[in-house]
Amino acid sequence: MLTEASLLSRLEKWPADPYNTLQAIHRMTFQRFIVLEPADTGLDHVVMGRRWTTRKVMRRILEHEFEHLGHIQEIVAALRSEPPARVP
Repeated sequence: MLTEASLLSRLEKWPADPYNTLQAIHRMTFQRFIVLEPADTGLDHVVMGRRWTTRKVMRRILEHEFEHLGHIQEIVAALRSEPPARVP
């Protein structure tokens, strides 16, 4: 959750409420991407000396979700005592 909040914060100011849940983060991420205007996709931000584009933020969020999917598959396989299925 903190990674996604951090990545999303590169697009807009993050709320001060410390009690967001992962579901709320997903909802806010989805809502933010839905309202992007074509000009927003060309935004460039420099955060702590690193360049962040809308595309890079979206890609990082998807990669992070993909990692979670792999972890969930490993846990389910371990609970079933099966070898984990590898995500293609």
